[in-house]
Amino acid sequence: MVKFNEDSLLWAKKSLMKQGDSDLFPTPFEIEAINDKWEFVRNKLLEKDMILNGRDLEVNTKYHWVGGRRAIAPKGRLSFRVATQLDPIDSVVLTSLIHQYGQKLENTRIPITKNKVFSYRFKPDTDGHLYDQNNSWINFWKFSLEYAQNLPDGYILVADISDFYNQVYHHTVENELDRASIPPEIKKLIIELLSKLTDRVSRGIPVGPHPSHLLSEISLNPIDHLLELNTYHHCRYSDDIHIFCKNEIQAQIALYDLVNYLDNNGRLVLQKSKTSIMPSKDFCKYAEEKIEDITTSDLEGEILRIIDKYSFGDRYAKIRYNTLSLQERALFTEENLEKIFVKYVDDKDPNFKRLRWLLRRLAQVGPPEGIPFLITNLKDLMPALEDICTYIISTENTYSGRWEELGDELILDLELPIVNHSEYLQMTLISLFSKISDLNHIDKLLSMYDKSSPTVRRKIVNAATKAHENYWLFSRRDQLRESGTWLRRSIILGASTFTVDERNAWLAKIIKDSNYTFLEQIVAQWVKNGGKI
Repeated sequence: MVKFNEDSLLWAKKSLMKQGDSDLFPTPFEIEAINDKWEFVRNKLLEKDMILNGRDLEVNTKYHWVGGRRAIAPKGRLSFRVATQLDPIDSVVLTSLIHQYGQKLENTRIPITKNKVFSYRFKPDTDGHLYDQNNSWINFWKFSLEYAQNLPDGYILVADISDFYNQVYHHTVENELDRASIPPEIKKLIIELLSKLTDRVSRGIPVGPHPSHLLSEISLNPIDHLLELNTYHHCRYSDDIHIFCKNEIQAQIALYDLVNYLDNNGRLVLQKSKTSIMPSKDFCKYAEEKIEDITTSDLEGEILRIIDKYSFGDRYAKIRYNTLSLQERALFTEENLEKIFVKYVDDKDPNFKRLRWLLRRLAQVGPPEGIPFLITNLKDLMPALEDICTYIISTENTYSGRWEELGDELILDLELPIVNHSEYLQMTLISLFSKISDLNHIDKLLSMYDKSSPTVRRKIVNAATKAHENYWLFSRRDQLRESGTWLRRSIILGASTFTVDERNAWLAKIIKDSNYTFLEQIVAQWVKNGGKI
């Protein structure tokens, strides 16, 4: 039988601690509990081939994934995606499997040295990144521009696969896992996860988890290799494809062939509004505009160089703001940050992808001067909300304004119609109150509890825990068994506010009760030993 790999499990745990588990959700506190109880978690995973439904670790049987939770997350002002967050133990397992077998998958792709396929090239490092960090998106456009310039009289097919992640055919992924000589047990395990997350529908890759990207990439291996086999010169970044042709007729034939390849390999289709054939001159202008959008301004470049100087290039390292010189801090003015933000959002088609990336970099150092613009314009910046919240949390020790007044504005934002209508936006905003207790307004949040979804209730419980509302949390104990596992774990976390005797007595029962899942018992042990948020 195939066992979990100890080195890959450890790498996965460290990666989740440093990078989080998702591109789109706040990192769950359970990752901290898993880290604290790692020796126990690791040993249980190593001694058993699988866990039965995340519960009975004494039964030697196949691993049954716990699954995940889904939410509709805004991608742009008029576009959305179904985001998935895996159960934290599942995140450890999937990340470890991709770390262990990722190189085999990477070896089936067109080599990176050919400068054709740029997205999510497998290159794990000690900082917990799964993929090459060398500006693959801008390289995609730079090489596309170069190839088009070499065809001054040519035509370029610009194509975009419609709803790509949701349409990936599981059988295609399975075939590629076979082609990479992945052990049958592992192949079956990965396909079982995809099937579970899509309710047994044979299509769809989860959007959000970092390991998903490599699975989506290998699903396009047949397309990349067919294009190359038929002598088409192309560049691809995820679902964006450029094919470089000598004339318009060849470009039309390339479009026909591409549509045929996509249909034969999983019934994928192109997005009509984003697919066109462009003369080389027009494409070059278009590519230059894209590169200009991606390339930093002089001001932004200076700020990023300061962050790189103190982080030594590590894009996840935390930097103490007061370690910067006065001259360096003088660049992080409210006016300067607003000028940079406006560049990405003051447009008919805002570059939220770039704004989110920039906010993550700023969160490394935590300059509070960006808060006024972000809060004032929050209703127009909802697609970047998760990263705005991460940035605000990073300013906890540098913000000199009154947190309670900032909490007033966030409470008003919770009442915006679009936020009221979105479970994802509610849970993301409320997560701020579970990180920064000085935002206050816990009474308002508690009044929302009974009318909220289980996902939002979890965040309210976390906020109550951060605010030490122990009487209210003590009253939630009776709801434990009737709640879903995500909410149950938060209620268990709430015991960190109980008296020592109350906490130990209640958690001891949970730890001994086999009706609770493995992770619920891990959280109970962690809290019993002093774990808290």
